[in-house]
Amino acid sequence: MSELGVILRREWKERVFSRTFFLSTVLTPLFFVFVAAVPVLATRWEGRRQMTLVIVDEAPPGVAAAVAARLPSRPPAGRRGVWFRTETVHRPLAQVRAGLEARVRRQEIDAFLWLSPTVVAGGPVTLWARNPAGEAAEQIRAAVTEAVQRHRLTAAGIDPAEVARLLAPVRFETLQVTRQGTRTVGPALALAFLLTFVLYFLTLTYGMQAMQSAQEERTNRIAEILATSVRPSRLLLGKVLGVAGAALVQIGAWLAMGWVAFRLIDAWRGSLLPVPPGFLAELRAALLQPMALGFVAFALVGFLLYSTLFAALGATTDTPEEAQRFFWVLFLPLVIPMVLQGALLQDPAGPLAQVLTWVPLTAPLLVPFRLALDAIPTGQAAAAFAWTALAVAGLAWVAGKIYRIGILSTGQSLTWRNLRQWLRAA
Repeated sequence: MSELGVILRREWKERVFSRTFFLSTVLTPLFFVFVAAVPVLATRWEGRRQMTLVIVDEAPPGVAAAVAARLPSRPPAGRRGVWFRTETVHRPLAQVRAGLEARVRRQEIDAFLWLSPTVVAGGPVTLWARNPAGEAAEQIRAAVTEAVQRHRLTAAGIDPAEVARLLAPVRFETLQVTRQGTRTVGPALALAFLLTFVLYFLTLTYGMQAMQSAQEERTNRIAEILATSVRPSRLLLGKVLGVAGAALVQIGAWLAMGWVAFRLIDAWRGSLLPVPPGFLAELRAALLQPMALGFVAFALVGFLLYSTLFAALGATTDTPEEAQRFFWVLFLPLVIPMVLQGALLQDPAGPLAQVLTWVPLTAPLLVPFRLALDAIPTGQAAAAFAWTALAVAGLAWVAGKIYRIGILSTGQSLTWRNLRQWLRAA
């Protein structure tokens, strides 16, 4: 086996067969599933309860009864929801407020609602509750609003049912016109944000690993021993390719886990997971388009680019604290597409997106984002990939020169002046 192959295999095995790699491969998707699923499941089970509400009625006749009639009095058919047990008090608020507040504190009732004498004319309505920001408060607000509006319409001689029919909401749907046809926007947006975050996470993670590995070889003088039999440039190339290979293994494992997740979501849709029926089908269709190939291609060049630069940074510094002074130079272009996602989403084919597409340090994250939104022609994406690959080769050549000098310059602190000297001497 060649020198390069030996180094590549060592770097790859050191990462893939580590406990950290296994745990990150398994736990990272589970963490995001946990973060996404817990609020949904908690809302479904914790939101199912009965609420005791006292209505202090000083409103015109019929308003309080109409409010109570519009609040659900039985448990909802689904897993989630609030239903009410109502009591009505026909006394002025000043006489009963203190007693009702005491009952709320003793948890005998959950809330009490005051309907003022001028509520139909726009007078105040006040709710006192232990949890005034919950779903129940919104249900009470909606019931009061509807009851008062219907009372006003009836008093004016207008049929409330006819008004409700005339003011029924319009069903409005937004479809994106793509080169392959039309599609809804939701799956494309979800995919764009997901792919961008995954690329950012993997590129930063494996870039940091390459930097730490180079730092260890520099501080432990391992590089001086390896340099007697292997050229530093090959040592850098083997390290970077090993990191990229480990990243591809992790991506493959996550794709397999994603396929299993699709099957589970299909099985549980409608019972536990509120996923629209057409969402998964459109998401699968998007994954099978050229966007999938673009994701893998730009993921590869992104790994190679940033792993090379991070390894060069690690080869020129002895400690993580020392590397932090120059870390922002590499971190800033990596995080720019993440920070600008909101602006790019408004116009994914606009001037800002066009410029960042041709910047090699931002293209690995930006182009997959635009591909997921079908906002970049295939030819332009291919040209951007070719340009980025050429830039990777050029930057790798520069990083190799820095690596070759820096890895053997133990004890010398990295400065901009030293960096210029190393580039001239290499």
